[in-house]
Amino acid sequence: MVPRPGHRRTGDTGRHQRQPPVHPKPGIVGGPAGITDRDRQPVPGRGLGADEHQRHDHGRRQRGRPPGRQRPARRRRFGEPAVHSGGTARRPGLRSAQGSRSRALSPGAAARSRPGTARPVLTGGACRMTTSRVPVEAALARDTGAAPPGPGSLSWDLVGRWTILAMTLRLIVVQTAHPVVGAGVGGYSDFRSEGVSRFVHTVKSLQRLVYSPLVQSREEARRLRAVHRAIRGTDDRGRQYRGLDPNAYAWVHATLFEAVVTLSELCGEPLTDDEQERFYAEWRALGGLLGLRKRDLPETVAGFRKYFQETVETRLEVNDVVRDLLDPEAIHPLPPPHVPQVVWDLAWPRFRRFAVRLTLPTLPEAYVRVLGVEVSEADRRRMRRFYAVLGAVARSLPAGWHYLPFAAKARRAAGKADLTRPGA
Repeated sequence: MVPRPGHRRTGDTGRHQRQPPVHPKPGIVGGPAGITDRDRQPVPGRGLGADEHQRHDHGRRQRGRPPGRQRPARRRRFGEPAVHSGGTARRPGLRSAQGSRSRALSPGAAARSRPGTARPVLTGGACRMTTSRVPVEAALARDTGAAPPGPGSLSWDLVGRWTILAMTLRLIVVQTAHPVVGAGVGGYSDFRSEGVSRFVHTVKSLQRLVYSPLVQSREEARRLRAVHRAIRGTDDRGRQYRGLDPNAYAWVHATLFEAVVTLSELCGEPLTDDEQERFYAEWRALGGLLGLRKRDLPETVAGFRKYFQETVETRLEVNDVVRDLLDPEAIHPLPPPHVPQVVWDLAWPRFRRFAVRLTLPTLPEAYVRVLGVEVSEADRRRMRRFYAVLGAVARSLPAGWHYLPFAAKARRAAGKADLTRPGA
């Protein structure tokens, strides 16, 4: 295409260069519409929006683009450095503040394309970019030495069942009886008014840890550690506590394993010794993902039983959080969404009394003695009947109905992935 008189093409897209023709009338430059010396200055930005605003023709029809809808600038080719006002190329987004240390940048695509420039090698088997999740998860597993259990594990089979909800109050009582955990919950948690929402968030967090791929599971572990890092203070006895106390953090993780094993036994499906060892090994590996050290928990189930019994007898205590949890009248949280307040006010006290009566017989006997409460044999028989019926109902349901929504979705996805594998 032959440009119109007065128009000169340049390769510097985004900057306007124009040689105005001589107008027959003196003192006027540019043509009938007129153009001033200011209009001939370089216009920063993309396209030729300034000329469109002035309604100047550049040799092709602009099709009535309004101001602000300019022709896009030419895209840089792969490996071509960005050219800035000074005529030099630099990497975008890396600006050195005044007084800060200069950062050494690795050679970019343009530098690697020059002869004699070696491409930087990443150590440790890491890759700069991947379109598959498998290399990333394998690299993370090598770095941390820990990983979520994954499909086919006992953790996937046991942790996501909805029957675990029946052990919720027992689990929270055993956890908060630890002095560090109880002080943190009492000082930072709003469980007395927001107990339902806090419970839902805790269950979802556990599901994400167990049933997510390594990348998402590790992100959830980081989030939990970030939340607990801010928890610190002094309890009512003058003892200092912090949320990332290794002993307390390990105790919370250990109680989840013990609760699942106890629930399986109460529901009529006790785990064998080999299954407990497998489940415990998976649970220790998940603890490593949470930041637990190998020495924080025993290596075997036998060592775990001894550790759990000693902690119950020597460390657990009765604090204000435990008293409120086991007092049917002490806690009255807000109702869940879509539940009328009138219905909630009628149902919650009855549910609380039933939950407390069901929980007390399931607590470790050594801690029941610390509580100083009476648990009759009739209470134990009532508890055993409840869990026997619960287990029978769960076994009678279809396999897809055994699990909470997040766990059920993950298991369905894993099953579909197995069916699509060659030779499946």
